[in-house]
Amino acid sequence: MISSQFKVLLGAALVSSACASHAATTPIPLTGMDTDIRTWTDGSAYNALYDTSQTLGGVNFNFAQGPNGQTAVYFSPSTISTSIANAGVVYTLVNSSVGSYGSDAGTISFYGTGGASYTYHYIEGLNIRDHYFGSFENSTSSADVTQAVWGTNSSGNAHLDMQTIVLPATFMGQTLTSIVFDSSYASGGGKAFLAGLSVAAVPEPGEYAMLLLGLGLLGALARRRRS
Repeated sequence: MISSQFKVLLGAALVSSACASHAATTPIPLTGMDTDIRTWTDGSAYNALYDTSQTLGGVNFNFAQGPNGQTAVYFSPSTISTSIANAGVVYTLVNSSVGSYGSDAGTISFYGTGGASYTYHYIEGLNIRDHYFGSFENSTSSADVTQAVWGTNSSGNAHLDMQTIVLPATFMGQTLTSIVFDSSYASGGGKAFLAGLSVAAVPEPGEYAMLLLGLGLLGALARRRRS
């Protein structure tokens, strides 16, 4: 039996061994912020994040406020411009308002200069959960997720989870130019919000292969635990 804590630690070690020696994470400024998550249930837990730079789960993030105090991208599709060559791994701080198991709460899509594209879905109970540990979906099962890199992971408290998204090999040799976050279509089963975004380049093909191997082993451990 492999514990959830061990899986998180192993996953962090594997990702770090594949990427950290040659590429630091690049925090991406958020655009199109349209909500202030600090006004939500236990939202005061996020006050210390804004306006600062923080290292959460070993990843660098920048936190800023919009002109009217907005702190997160929520609902409307928002295009975030970037310019990162050989993007290999994307880290997102995404949770949801409410949440019902199995609901599609939103997407994040990536586009490269040579036509590469990839869309990642946030599914309640798999890789996303409510930002507040209460009466809605409070669990995740995917090895992509590091729970509560900010906040308190217990009943009656708010938190932010981090997703580790490995981009397809088609992004190697291209420049990641835009990222689109969208939860506008999501149902009452949960709507995702994006509070932080960071990207790591993988300049050497061998490092990308190591990353895939490491995350493959992590996935195997997760499947073994569920069997």
